[in-house]
Amino acid sequence: QNLGTSLGTLYERNGRPSDLEDSIAMHRRAAELTPDEHRSKPIRLTNLARSLQSRFARTGNVIDLDDAVSTLYRAAEATSDDDMNKHLILVNLGRSIQSRYGENGNLADLEAAISLHRRAIDLALAGDVPHLAHSASLADCLICQFKHTGRLDDLEEAICLLDQTIERMPAGHTDLHSRLSDLASALAHR
Repeated sequence: QNLGTSLGTLYERNGRPSDLEDSIAMHRRAAELTPDEHRSKPIRLTNLARSLQSRFARTGNVIDLDDAVSTLYRAAEATSDDDMNKHLILVNLGRSIQSRYGENGNLADLEAAISLHRRAIDLALAGDVPHLAHSASLADCLICQFKHTGRLDDLEEAICLLDQTIERMPAGHTDLHSRLSDLASALAHR
């Protein structure tokens, strides 16, 4: 697993595709060798999914995105709701499914992503974990759904989520400008 992560980091720095391919192979092997009941199984599956997402970003091959989604579903299923990291797996899965919606336009994917983001927020709140990024991800999905369906309730909820997220961000937060831009764009749709 550490070799796969190191190769992934190396790929991020130098952009050499062979490092990414090796990272995927190492993460896949680590996940396959880890028994399903082992507590490290979800993280190994998540690491594999991240490498697959990177390859999708590089090549645009939807098969990699589908593989990342199914791998993250397995990671989520292998993680109990009381695990403090489950909300992170669900957000990553939601973002991957939203990316797939961007490729195929299938509203069912977008609805699944929204459901996963809502569940991630609920788990984060239950564990008293900051969830600003989760709320922003949900807002982004809701705006996509509004654009697809024209339902104003989705747009209003997205605006409310972005407004709350901005309100809770400390001054100078690195994502503040992005959230303000997202809110401005959402308000323009009203």
